[in-house]
Amino acid sequence: EPRVFKFGTRYEEMYNSLAATDDDEAFFIQNGVLGLCRRGAAVKGFPQRWQDTSNTAVTEHDVVIAFEERIFDAVVEDLQMRNPTEDFDAIHVICLDTKDNP
Repeated sequence: EPRVFKFGTRYEEMYNSLAATDDDEAFFIQNGVLGLCRRGAAVKGFPQRWQDTSNTAVTEHDVVIAFEERIFDAVVEDLQMRNPTEDFDAIHVICLDTKDNP
């Protein structure tokens, strides 16, 4: 059965849940998911959904880097759909299409 976590769930909490038993830990180490949690935790506390970012928070960004083309597309589409305010400046959106390997 898949383990599903909501956006905003801390990587540490996900890691602990996925490594709760020896069998689970071995399984999620083998398929690389625990490594993904460790790498994510090194960058930020929890996964974030760009579309949930407020306009105020968006205006604080000069550059947005996406590591997957579908995420890049979602960010660009979201920016195009927002109602700009006088605080909106140009935002550079860059895609570095990367395969995440453990």
